[in-house]
Order: sequence, then structure tokens, then C-alpha cells
Amino acid sequence: SNSDIGGGLKAGDKYLNEGKLYVAVFNEDGSGEWKALVHGQNGLDAFNSVLPFNGQDEVLVFARAAADAAGATKMDRPEWVSV
Repeated sequence: SNSDIGGGLKAGDKYLNEGKLYVAVFNEDGSGEWKALVHGQNGLDAFNSVLPFNGQDEVLVFARAAADAAGATKMDRPEWVSV
């Protein structure tokens, strides 16, 4: 919000305290889906052969690897995406 401008970490820290993080999976035909980066879903568990995720904290710390494990579409230039 505008009241957070210039507030540094104290102002912005709260925005990622709640909610779910999702990744996009795009198909060749232009369709797609959102997959949640949630421990225990989409291969994000201790049995993952590439990088075991032992809890939600590890899913979030290693979000890029978690996105790969969940099958997210890699995007080198996300600034080119429009809604």
C-alpha cells in the first residue's frame, strides 16, 4: 500500500506471511494451470529424488527447485508476459 513506501523491511515483511505460492504450467496450445508450491503436493516431499523437501520452509527457501519439481514452465524473461 502507499503507506508502506519508504518503510523498508518493516513495511514489506508482512506481504509474504500468509497465503500460497503458485507456479504456472503453460501448454503448447496456450492453455495452462497453476500448481501450488505446498509441501506434500506436486512431488514436494522428502521422497523427491532430486531435492528432498522436508517441510514447507524448505519448499519456500528452495522455491526455484520446487518449481522445477512441480513441473513449472521455465521463463527466462517473465517481464514479457502480459495478463
